[in-house]
Amino acid sequence: MKRLIISVLILATIVVTSIVTLSVFDSKNEQLISYIERTEELYKQNKTDLAEEELTRLNRFWSDYYNLVSYIVQSTKLEEVAQSVSKLKALMGKDEFLSECESIKYGIRLIYDSEFPYLHSIL
Repeated sequence: MKRLIISVLILATIVVTSIVTLSVFDSKNEQLISYIERTEELYKQNKTDLAEEELTRLNRFWSDYYNLVSYIVQSTKLEEVAQSVSKLKALMGKDEFLSECESIKYGIRLIYDSEFPYLHSIL
């Protein structure tokens, strides 16, 4: 009976930890996407000074995000998004800026979807 209780506690701990990790991961993704969308909006309004400030905030947030998510996600997927984020500063004022922002948002969503534990991926 003790083994059964210990086993159930271990499984419950794993499930709770997974749920908390997934919710933190989701909220960080939403924050990152909101930074990107604010930068895009400022860029579209030709407020380049404000867009550059928002881009600086985005880069700071990205470094924290990268450190947190690198424990969860495969590094190759994360590296592709990291390259795109690092390109944004150089692309400011060019036509490719908005497409690179969309690429980052797509990559973030793709990473989340690949890490979400769907039933078909568990079985």
